Amino acid sequence: MDAKKSISLKALVDKKRNKVVLVESGKDFVDVLFSFLTMPMGTIIRLISNGPPTVGIGCMNNLYESVENLGAMIFRNETCKKMLLRPQNAAATYFNMFYPRCGSVFVKGTTCFIVTDKLQVMPASTAVTVSLLTKDGVKDASAIEEMTFDIGENEVLNLLRCLLVSKTPLTDTFLQDKIVSAIKEDFKSGLIRAKKEEYESKGIKKIDVRLLLSKSKNMLCYAEASDDFVDLVFSFLTIPLGCFAKEVHGSDCSIGCVNNLYNSVQQLDSDKYLKSNEHKEFLLSPKIAPGFGIQNQLLRLEEVVRGHKPCYTCNEISFLSCLLNVMDPQSPYKNYLCEYDGGFVLCPGMFTVADNLIITPISPVSGLSVLKELKVPFSDVEEHVVHVGYEEAVRLMIASLVSESALSDTFGIPKQPKNVKSFEGE
Repeated sequence: MDAKKSISLKALVDKKRNKVVLVESGKDFVDVLFSFLTMPMGTIIRLISNGPPTVGIGCMNNLYESVENLGAMIFRNETCKKMLLRPQNAAATYFNMFYPRCGSVFVKGTTCFIVTDKLQVMPASTAVTVSLLTKDGVKDASAIEEMTFDIGENEVLNLLRCLLVSKTPLTDTFLQDKIVSAIKEDFKSGLIRAKKEEYESKGIKKIDVRLLLSKSKNMLCYAEASDDFVDLVFSFLTIPLGCFAKEVHGSDCSIGCVNNLYNSVQQLDSDKYLKSNEHKEFLLSPKIAPGFGIQNQLLRLEEVVRGHKPCYTCNEISFLSCLLNVMDPQSPYKNYLCEYDGGFVLCPGMFTVADNLIITPISPVSGLSVLKELKVPFSDVEEHVVHVGYEEAVRLMIASLVSESALSDTFGIPKQPKNVKSFEGE
């Protein structure tokens, strides 16, 4: 959003509770909200990290900081590190390519929408407004006040932050200027119903991860994993927020008010309110940007179709038409085409992965320091190998966003005491 541009919203505010009940909006604000679903997690973390400290976004901050702290020699090339820290938005890539002059992004026409404090979006009507006010405990019009809010870049960033962790993003953004009703979500791994069909036939294989456990405490100390697993975990930063919402859809696990936004898109009639059914599908089943896939793609994410544009070269006789091929940014070879599909970190490689997804190159000395901090004697350490396939990868992806103990929650292990240091600063 242009830093100088602002969007004006008409709001109904409960005066007694100092709470935004709903806002009336045109397509511009709804486009902003829906665009959040297309944003890669790495972009979201980078944008909101400049504001007040945000709690409740699981291990994503740790994952982002791990990439920042790792030396360039750990990655296939310098571009791979930049791809994780500043991932491309696949929707922007796709719609700029195929709909370069379409005006608004997702919403069409001059429809007026209602957006609730929980970010439920619906077409506006008096009946809907009265119903929402009643459900929110507002008995008559004397209890509410009409206010106007102007939204600029700062408000959009605050709203993005609140979207992930707050029960009342609009109130927290426009009236409180802080998160006053944060959601502390317990990870419910059993409710993430991943599909179980075999995937090895397409060249995808499960990844082995070594978990170091305390036998007496039945607790995870840390994990040791290969570059394949680290590529998988780092790839979470390139995945759009809508993919996380899609995986928890229909379960009891929620991500702030993201679920409400996702459900709103699903319930909107694409013929009436959205540019096309293709736009709706892009919000409900987001893709990753071209060249951002990894070779062992356990999560089965689709990349946006690669762009081939005609170019014209001039020789002495006539103009010739040719197609531009996209070079693979992950390839260690400068002129390698996109069919390479590697990963982000160099292989072979081994890494230490903490329960909160702080990732460092493997170091026995650092591992011993963690055991000392946990007061786990060497004789009490037990190694357990787990096999990470599609189902485990989905659980880990969701846990990375809603849990501060992603590995323990993914593999069903009791959690470490909170005062235990991980591999920070090692």
